[in-house]
Formats: sequence, C-alpha cells, structure tokens
Amino acid sequence: MFGTNHRALRLACRPNPHAALQAQVRALTEANDLPGLARLLGAIPPAERLPGHVPMHLAAALDLRDAEAIAAAVAGAIEVALSPRMRAIMAWRLAFAGHAADAWAVLHADPAVIPDAEARDAVLQLLGRVGNEASAQPALRLAARALGRRLAGAPVEVRSHPAPHAYPAGPTGA
Repeated sequence: MFGTNHRALRLACRPNPHAALQAQVRALTEANDLPGLARLLGAIPPAERLPGHVPMHLAAALDLRDAEAIAAAVAGAIEVALSPRMRAIMAWRLAFAGHAADAWAVLHADPAVIPDAEARDAVLQLLGRVGNEASAQPALRLAARALGRRLAGAPVEVRSHPAPHAYPAGPTGA
C-alpha cells in the first residue's frame, strides 16, 4: 500500500563526503587550535570550500595575523558562493582589521552585494572604513568614499546621451 522511496533511502545511506572535514573543523575549533584550523581550511582549494567555513577561516587567519593564512582566507571568501549579507560581513571584517584592498576584492567578487538590502548596513560601514583607511591606496579610499556617498544618498537616475561624434572602434568593435 505504501511505496518505498528508494531514491530517498539511497540518499540517506550515502556517506557525507564533508563529514570527516566537519569533524576535524569541530575538533580544532573546540581545541581553539587557530593555526591548525587555518592550515586545514587553507589546504582546501578555494572553489571547493564550504560557505560555513569561510567565517571560521577568516577569523582564524585574522587572529593569527599571518599573511599567508589571510591570503588563503581571502581567496576562499572571494571564490565561495556566499549570500550577499555574508560576503558583506566578511569584507567588513577585513576592512576593520586593516585589510582595505582585500575587503574591496571580497565585496566586489559578487555584484549582487552592493544593491542587497540585507547587506546595506555592513557595506556602508566597510566603505566608510576603507574610505578612511590611511594604509589604503588613495584611489581606493576615493572610490570607497564615492560609492558610500552614492549608496547612502537618494537614488540617481542614470540617462545615456549620444556621443557628439562617432568612435572609430566602439565597444562592439565596429
């Protein structure tokens, strides 16, 4: 009378490929082994990392203040598919740790972050921080301040105007 869902049973019995990694992460986190956690998560190719590991990896790397660990964590934050809010928070953490260029790279790795309503507060805060970060390149500071003003201000209507003359090699290569 009741049929068995064989597909659901096969899926339920399949071993979780991430279970061993999750157990290692849990053990290192409970032991507060930040170097071990940074090494473990840094050894995973960025495109194969899990979204939940990005905040842990970044926190461990920033706490260690190790340039290689931070670079690996930033690569993961850029490559891993994160929600716009989570991406903004990761960029915010980098900005407030004095890594303005890395924060900018993480923020702009996904164009959906800037217009996302849930990410807006974190984005505006990190843009303010990057805009005032003395160690950041002047152009980066200027871009962050300009983008922050535009995001905080009223919506601007963008209109295109025809060029007064033809370009010999326009965007279409014509």
